[in-house]
Amino acid sequence: MDALGATGCDTFVGHLIIGPSTDITNIDSLVSITTVTYSLSISGNDLLSNLDGLINLSSVGEDISIYDNPNLSSLEGLAGLSGSVRSLSIYRNEALTDLDSLVGITEVRGNVDVGANGALVSIDGLANVVSVGSTLQISANNALRNLDGLTSLVSVGGNLEIGCRCNITIGGQVVGPGNKSLSDLDGLLSLTSVGGDLIIGGPTTASGPTDNGNTALTGLKGLAGLASVGGDIWIANNATLSNFEGLEKLNSVNGYLHISDNDALSNLNALSGVTRIGGDLVIYGNKSLANLTGLENVASIGGALDIRYNALLDLNGLAGVESVESYLVIERNTLLRDLDGLGSITSVGQNVGITSNPSLENIDGLANLQSVGGNFRVEGNPALGGCQGAAPVIGWPSGTPEDNVSGSMTISSNAAGCNSIPEILASVSGPTQPVITQATTSSNSISVVFTPSTTTDTLFPVTGYSASCTGSDVDVSGSPATDLLDNTPIQETLTVTGYDPASVLSSIEVDIDITHSDPSDLYITLTTPEGTELVLWNQGSTDGEDLIGTFPTTLTPVDSLDDVTRQTMDGDWVLSIEDIDVGPIVREGVLNSWGIRITEELARNDSGSPIEVSGATRGRDYTCTVAPVTKLGTTPVSDPYTVSVPLELPSVPTITSTDYEDGKIILTVSVSDNGGTDITGYEATCTDGTNTFTGTSTSSPITVSGLTNDVAYTCTVTATNSVGTSSPSAATDPITPEETATGLPIWLLYQATQ
Repeated sequence: MDALGATGCDTFVGHLIIGPSTDITNIDSLVSITTVTYSLSISGNDLLSNLDGLINLSSVGEDISIYDNPNLSSLEGLAGLSGSVRSLSIYRNEALTDLDSLVGITEVRGNVDVGANGALVSIDGLANVVSVGSTLQISANNALRNLDGLTSLVSVGGNLEIGCRCNITIGGQVVGPGNKSLSDLDGLLSLTSVGGDLIIGGPTTASGPTDNGNTALTGLKGLAGLASVGGDIWIANNATLSNFEGLEKLNSVNGYLHISDNDALSNLNALSGVTRIGGDLVIYGNKSLANLTGLENVASIGGALDIRYNALLDLNGLAGVESVESYLVIERNTLLRDLDGLGSITSVGQNVGITSNPSLENIDGLANLQSVGGNFRVEGNPALGGCQGAAPVIGWPSGTPEDNVSGSMTISSNAAGCNSIPEILASVSGPTQPVITQATTSSNSISVVFTPSTTTDTLFPVTGYSASCTGSDVDVSGSPATDLLDNTPIQETLTVTGYDPASVLSSIEVDIDITHSDPSDLYITLTTPEGTELVLWNQGSTDGEDLIGTFPTTLTPVDSLDDVTRQTMDGDWVLSIEDIDVGPIVREGVLNSWGIRITEELARNDSGSPIEVSGATRGRDYTCTVAPVTKLGTTPVSDPYTVSVPLELPSVPTITSTDYEDGKIILTVSVSDNGGTDITGYEATCTDGTNTFTGTSTSSPITVSGLTNDVAYTCTVTATNSVGTSSPSAATDPITPEETATGLPIWLLYQATQ
């Protein structure tokens, strides 16, 4: 190094790497160096105490790394540096007390890592850094009391880590990553955004020592300007942190929110602005946290909800959460008595585990849970005797296969009444069956009168009733036995007739029976009479051979059949099938049969009897049922009640225009409602007050003849269908027929002259 210095070299094009060495005591001979175009690395120099030899260094193009220099106490030799660097790493320099000489650096485009510098008391040398492009990590600097050196920092493009989620090794010894003397984060008051994760503390107790966080940190007020965090928030193992004041500006967490092992944490009130958590919500091992107030505005959790080893008395702060995309775990919460705070959750994407909560008495809060995408486990809760809240999801009243759990169900080792699925099902009686006592009709509606249901289950009160009336139906099928060859589309047609009318709500089911060695080769569509193409199957899997079942009950269509339930049903329905996977192994099949079932459905929900169901077609019979609505579902269904909707008289006709000829009057009419059946005839009546004349026709217009010219007549019209004759229309104003010399009416001649 001395020989190099003697050359007067002032520029390194590339890297300048000093160490590791047990011989270097100083680098004074490098005093001529002004520029390093790439990186400067000073590491593993046991005897090096200062960097004075770099006093003329003004520029490092990329990275600065100074680490594992146990006797380095000062960075004064770097005082000439200024501007931007790509990364800055200052770690495991046990004698280093400050970073003051780095004050000329204004920007770090990549990472900043200041870690495990045991004597470091100040980072004021970073006071002019406005932005860090990637991760900023301040960890295991156990003499560091504040972050005042970061007062100019506005943004961190990657993670902000005050501590880390891992342990740190120094001299072969594992130590906690926290900064044990750090009492506040006030130096971060200018910070507005973190592009990656926000990490305050260390790993959870299962991963390392209990004092591995920022054990002297009492508050987060220094984060009061922080409005957005792009990734996770991890706040763990900060033993004296009592609240989250400073996080009030946050409105969403894009990643997961992990709050664990903060022994003094008493509330989460500062998180009241958060409405969404994109990943997991983990509340773990917080010994003083009695409730989750502050999370009440969270509506969705994009990952797991994991609540374990806390002193929580309730979960009421989670009352706004409606869905959990991943798993739900409530485990070893010693004081928790109920799950009422989970009352809005309707679905869990993966497993549910309610285990080893010694004070848990009931799980009524699961009463709205409708589906579990994995296993369902309630086990080892010795005080738990109230499991009625699980009844809907485990398939009340009969259990499997009516349950809504995709995986296995385990109910055991709880108190009496909650040790098996049959015990839970038996503990819920459900509402009684309603009885329809009368159904009356009025035009196109049916009024269903019934005796209401009663129930003793306070957890599942009757919230309303659902009435349903089915009318016209059609069932057509075919057995074409058509071969399905590779890459050769086939089409089959079924024709529906006589279903009518259009624009009623219809239930559509499509049966399919295909023999095929690999249904994932198939693409199947159904085209309606109105020309709408629905994809039923797009190379799906049956976990075996053949495709046999019914869309949408046992088979799930790609496009919903509900999209066409108000279209015209009469006409040609076309099924198209193509085996689109052509490969070295020939996999062909046969369309054995297919069919369509269409049923007219009228339905309405209401609070009680009677329920008016509209949309009925006159002249048709309907079968009606009614059922109570509870969290257990819409059950039990009443016995069916059949009612006929009668045809009616036509409505009163309207005379829309009048005309006359020699001794004649011509009336044009319309009828707004034919009474449910075709008009068979019209009769017009004209009178001069003394004499009455009539005319009939099977359609409009109607002509009344035999009248006397120059005499005024008023006229009315009636309409007749198979039921009878309507009331007469309103009378016209006086109409006076006139003789026409040319054989044409005077009014027509007049019009022709205009």
